Amino acid sequence: MTLLYCGDIIWLKTTEIVMENIISFNTRFGWISVSENKNFITKIQFKKEKNKGKKTKKLRKIKKNIILYFKNKKKIIDGKIKVEGKTVEKKIWRELKKIKKGRTKSYGEIAKKLKVSPRYVGRVCGKNQHVLIVPCHRVLKSDGTLGGFSAPGGTKLKKKLLKFEGLIFK
Repeated sequence: MTLLYCGDIIWLKTTEIVMENIISFNTRFGWISVSENKNFITKIQFKKEKNKGKKTKKLRKIKKNIILYFKNKKKIIDGKIKVEGKTVEKKIWRELKKIKKGRTKSYGEIAKKLKVSPRYVGRVCGKNQHVLIVPCHRVLKSDGTLGGFSAPGGTKLKKKLLKFEGLIFK
């Protein structure tokens, strides 16, 4: 711990070693990696990472939830997540969490509700670190077409996820 003096303000600077635990597993949609730190899920991403740290109860539970979800035995994937971003980004991610399995919203609908541009909603979707819990794949263009998807596999993966959730696309 370091004390920094600046005029009449004292800043407390702490150096903390962050121990992140990572688990990767293969699913019918490809590899998924989940990161956890201090009992919070910090990332869920479609990619393979090297397992790291401990296989905590939190990581085992989220893995089980994802597997059950992909077997249609669970309707939502829930977990205590740590979200970092600007206030408006957090509002957008909160809106995404409200979109239920088998449903979609457009970038424009979300943008109108939060008084931002649809393109901004798309950029924020692309920054999403918690795919599946914050289901950005359920956001479409206003004409009903897919739009983008930043996970490996891009719009092909997005389409597969939406078909799995019961939506039909040409």
